[in-house]
Amino acid sequence: MDLCLGGLTDELHAGHSWRRIVSGREGHWPGRSDHAALAMPLGEVRLFGGVNKGAWCYGDTWKSSDAGATWSPVPRSGAPRWGPRSGHTVVLLDEPAPCRIVLLGGVGRAKLFDDVWESVDGGDSWHERCGQSLWRARYGHRTVALRGGRLFMCGGVTTGGCLADAWHGLDGGASWAPAGSTGNMPWQARAAHGLVRLKLPAGHDVLVLLAGTGESGFLNDVWCSEDQGSSWHLTLEQAPWSARSGPAVVPLAGGRLLLLGGYTGCEYLADVWVGSDAGSSWTQLTAAAPWTPRYCHACVPMNEEGSALLLLGGHAQDSSLCDVWESPSRSEVLCHAIVMMLLGRRIEKRHGVTREIWRRYVVPYLLCADILAMPTDLKKK
Repeated sequence: MDLCLGGLTDELHAGHSWRRIVSGREGHWPGRSDHAALAMPLGEVRLFGGVNKGAWCYGDTWKSSDAGATWSPVPRSGAPRWGPRSGHTVVLLDEPAPCRIVLLGGVGRAKLFDDVWESVDGGDSWHERCGQSLWRARYGHRTVALRGGRLFMCGGVTTGGCLADAWHGLDGGASWAPAGSTGNMPWQARAAHGLVRLKLPAGHDVLVLLAGTGESGFLNDVWCSEDQGSSWHLTLEQAPWSARSGPAVVPLAGGRLLLLGGYTGCEYLADVWVGSDAGSSWTQLTAAAPWTPRYCHACVPMNEEGSALLLLGGHAQDSSLCDVWESPSRSEVLCHAIVMMLLGRRIEKRHGVTREIWRRYVVPYLLCADILAMPTDLKKK
């Protein structure tokens, strides 16, 4: 194990090292893809809906209070709620209310949805905000929360093909207006793409859209918007990673993002790439992560910095998956924590450096900022 000044070895960064915490054989939620998952403000993880091998859709909700290690179903109340579906999106609103989430669209066994459902208790109960939106019914679209409780939704598949439209939602998705002057975007119509909101060091936000599948095939372009999705400019016509559908895309601190897995049309992927400068440059972290190659999976950042991730489910070569992986591996974090503790004691003994100086000034220099931002319970386990 190498220890380097200015940052420990790469396996402490999210996306480098992985550990399976739930196998595909353990009893919890059934295998699925095209589901949605969120990390709630108090650390609970929720999973919503999905489809198993294209055979049937789920209308269930599952929760985990121990970072994905164990799961339990959320009981259905007697009140109306959204029906079984996949290819939908679920978003935690960016506003003072801590657990207000919104579910949009998707596809059921014989129906495309254009409805919007809201929950103010993290998904325990729901009420319909909009039974029929201005935007066309669809699945495989992408949605992000904007500042002030607003929403941005774009793309997807509807009857007749892929879409290249974009919409802004107000009042928790109760009302909608086309993004920009017409709602038609310059990027190619697509579905199963990636969309993230990045918070840049300068203090403003950008949206990054990438990959997906369109009418002409699989895509590996990257687009950026600096005005909350109203206008877009092409960042990369062809990124260094292969064109793909259904990757997981996760925002990181400092204007960075991760791209994980996907499907090229002939190959399921397990590669991981990190993009910097809002997706203008890319570095491959691994060509083959230890998890089964997959697409239409979920990857959940456990904090705003993206320093701890959970990867859940997805579709592989011949099955839908129900495994859960964490990154970075807790065992790697623990090993490095022990090294830091022993090194600190040695320096304290030989050079008289106090524990307070070691903790406040030396450790932040040796440990990368992402690791210091990891949830406390993750560092302890």
